[in-house]
Amino acid sequence: IVWSLANPLNDIKNLVVKSILPPHATFKEFFIPSSANVMFDKNIGLLEWRVGTLEGGTGFLRPALSLSFQVGVIPSVADVGNSIQIISSSEASGIDSFTEKTISTSHGEITTDLLSDPKVDFSQRKVVE
Repeated sequence: IVWSLANPLNDIKNLVVKSILPPHATFKEFFIPSSANVMFDKNIGLLEWRVGTLEGGTGFLRPALSLSFQVGVIPSVADVGNSIQIISSSEASGIDSFTEKTISTSHGEITTDLLSDPKVDFSQRKVVE
């Protein structure tokens, strides 16, 4: 999974990106860049990327800031023939350094039905026995 951040305007401070992994998913403790401040609470499945400050112009005047990480899933027999959730919706939240207001954005869940990935064909999107 890749989380990618862009910010056209003011610096955003105290930025945190988070999501919950479903019970059938495991965080593989492998992420790039390895220096990123990533925390995982396996008791509740909470994955957090504590970005800190995201400079204005990131993703526009300079490259986007990204975190790539691995998640494993173990489907059940009841999942056969269906796509399953890999990660719940993700939310990024921080404070605009100029206005001092909290800003946030979210992205929907990611499932094995990876329609935007041209390398994944139809037969790979569903759980098989």
